[in-house]
Amino acid sequence: QHIPVLLIAGNHDNPERLNFGQALFAENKLFIYGPATASAAPVVLEDKTGPVYFAPLTYCEPLTATELSGTKQPTHDAALKWQIEQMLSQIPAKARKVALAHAFVTGAQETPDSERPLAAGGSAQVDISDFAAFNYTALGHLHACQNCNPTVRYCGSLLKYSFSEVSQKKAVHIIDLDAAGTVTVETLPLTAPHALAVTKGSFAQLIAEPHPEQANDYLQVILTDTTPILDAKNKLETIYPHILQ
Repeated sequence: QHIPVLLIAGNHDNPERLNFGQALFAENKLFIYGPATASAAPVVLEDKTGPVYFAPLTYCEPLTATELSGTKQPTHDAALKWQIEQMLSQIPAKARKVALAHAFVTGAQETPDSERPLAAGGSAQVDISDFAAFNYTALGHLHACQNCNPTVRYCGSLLKYSFSEVSQKKAVHIIDLDAAGTVTVETLPLTAPHALAVTKGSFAQLIAEPHPEQANDYLQVILTDTTPILDAKNKLETIYPHILQ
């Protein structure tokens, strides 16, 4: 069974490289969108009640949107509005529609140690109202699993990529779209084989009072000693074998 998969380029990606073999992959229901283009079209998939239009809003710099549109797009919000306008012009007004976007929605939770900034200051942020025409919007870029509103959500990264994500709960959203375009959401937690964790104390404490429950964790160890400890990492690894920092 071929399950359709839609992928869009983000700000970390090489969009031209992602585009390689696009038509070939699409024949097998793997839809990949690399560079932003003026001719981007929605993907139409059928369910039991009819068509659903998916709008792949691949990451687009304001300068790129300006060049493609022929009009000044000074911010990421302006660039996204142009992309959405291009997509909606190809989708029937009453059709069910889902957006996929790589963006930083204003007010959403950042993880600065993990995420590469899109731009300086607030010019990278986009307004949640940009997605008002869609029944659901699946967002990428920010690593925390979070809801901007019930129909605009980040699933976040599948794994924790820095110690600033220690307290984050990783998950994926399973979305059901009914015939009327109403969505219901089930959020499934993800548990990694090795948790990411932080432990703190003096070297003597960590040796004398170990935390066996952290033996399987990828650890950041914060030593409170005021004098250097010779070969601290190797000695601690006899108790905590997965120290990263």
